Amino acid sequence: MHVSGWIGIVFVGLCGAGCSPEPVYTPLPDAAYMPLMKGMFWLYQVDSTVITANVETRYGNQLQVEVTDSINSVPGEVTYLLSRSRRQGASAPFAPLVTWRVQRTAQELILRAGNTAYVALAFPIIRSRDWNGNAYNTLGGNDFCEGSGPCDVYTYTLVRVPRELGEKTFSDVVTVEEGNTPDRLVRFDLRMSHYARDIGLIERDYQVLNYCSQPACYGRQFVDR
Repeated sequence: MHVSGWIGIVFVGLCGAGCSPEPVYTPLPDAAYMPLMKGMFWLYQVDSTVITANVETRYGNQLQVEVTDSINSVPGEVTYLLSRSRRQGASAPFAPLVTWRVQRTAQELILRAGNTAYVALAFPIIRSRDWNGNAYNTLGGNDFCEGSGPCDVYTYTLVRVPRELGEKTFSDVVTVEEGNTPDRLVRFDLRMSHYARDIGLIERDYQVLNYCSQPACYGRQFVDR
C-alpha cells in the first residue's frame, strides 16, 4: 500500500480568556516557526491517495490539531499535548483521533506520534543544515549517518522566504526536506514540510511509492504497496 498526501492550513487560532496560564518559558527566536501555547489550534485540509496493487483511492477531510495541555518538566524544556481530530466536511462534527506529544528544547523540536519520536526541527535554523530525523527511534532510513548507520536525513532547503498557499502569502517560511529519493524503479520518496513564523506548520507533502520489483513488472512503475 502507498499513501500520498497533502496537508494545507485553513485556519490557525487561539482560545479566549478561558485558557489556562502557560508555564514560564522563553523560547529561542527560531521556535517561532512552530509556536506552541495551550489553547492554540490549527485547521488543515487533507487530500490523500492510497494505492494498493496500482489501484488508487482518494480521500479528503479536515484535520484539527489543538494544544490541550503543557508540562514544564525541567527548566527550558516544555512538553505539549496535541489533540488530533478529523471531520469529513466543513459542517460535520470533529471525531477524536489520537493525542501526540511535542517536546521543545533549546536544541530541537521532537514530535512523538504514539511511541515513535521524530526530530521535526533543529535549532538554530540555518539553510542546508541537516540532522537525523529518526535520532530517537529505530526506524533507520534510506540515508547513512556516521556513528548511527541507516538514518533519515532532514535538511533545511529554504529559510526565511515567502511562500504562497492558495490565496494566502506567508512572508517568512522555512522548508524541511524530510525525504528526496526520486527513484522511479524501486522506491520514490518525497516528503516536505513548510513552517511559517508565528503560525507553525502550514503545508506538508508526503509521497512514498514502492514499485513492483518482480521481473514481470520491474521498471513499469507498478505500485504494489
